[in-house]
Amino acid sequence: IPHPVYDYNPEMYDPASNTWTTLAGANVGRTYHSVAMVLPDGRVWTASGTTNEVVFENKVEVYSPWYLSAGTQPTISVLGTSTVGNYGGTITISTPDASSITSVSLLKIPNTTHHQDWDHRLIWLQILTKTSSSVVVSAPINANLAPPGYYLIHVLKSSPDYPVPIGIPSIGKIIQIGLPSATGTDITPPTIGITSPSSRAVIVGPASGVVVNVAGTASDSQSGVASVDVSIDGGPSSRATPVATGDWSTWTFSTNINQMGPHTIQAIATDNAGNKTSVKIPVTVFL
Repeated sequence: IPHPVYDYNPEMYDPASNTWTTLAGANVGRTYHSVAMVLPDGRVWTASGTTNEVVFENKVEVYSPWYLSAGTQPTISVLGTSTVGNYGGTITISTPDASSITSVSLLKIPNTTHHQDWDHRLIWLQILTKTSSSVVVSAPINANLAPPGYYLIHVLKSSPDYPVPIGIPSIGKIIQIGLPSATGTDITPPTIGITSPSSRAVIVGPASGVVVNVAGTASDSQSGVASVDVSIDGGPSSRATPVATGDWSTWTFSTNINQMGPHTIQAIATDNAGNKTSVKIPVTVFL
């Protein structure tokens, strides 16, 4: 480009109003081979550019969006017990700012070259529950929405000037979303276990019957666990209760058995791709 004409001003697009807003201008013009990427703290790093075959731009700039000066950024302490978000599952985010968090986002780790981020993807996650120190959100339901890979997860709080969903973002934490299979399709069944009662347990109750409380675990590293069902002695199955909406990492189930003797408890896990697996344990009931 012998005599490039630079546009120094970045622009922001608002899909809700279908409008563009001109933002603060840069000091260095960018041409072919330039890059721009979002940093974990929400700033934008710009670099490089070739005005011709022998002149390379060596200066870099960092753009600080206006929302970073709109208030104190919230913080993420840790991402629950795992840095992997399974499809259809949940993600627990520990944060001292839980009460003020209004939105949570996933931003694909930048893959920028030739002034284009080929992996750019922004996904808003549904907030399911909050405690005083954590926020639980829904993970993406499948690889169509969020291809497997690494993302930055941000929690955001609103401010008077920048309400939902813009808000003030935290410094992002890296999280892995999904685990790709060799074929690109989840054909691996989930895993499931019964943690209580123990296998061959003896359960004693009154002559009218005994309430049997069943607890267990379930996981799926690809499409995520969709449901857990429990049956007694091969009879009709009933849905168990997850520890949180969409989170089947631990689950519980209660039923009444009013017949003395040996019984079989079966738990069946189904993932979001339809794969199933089951586990059985024998117990003995004395009434």
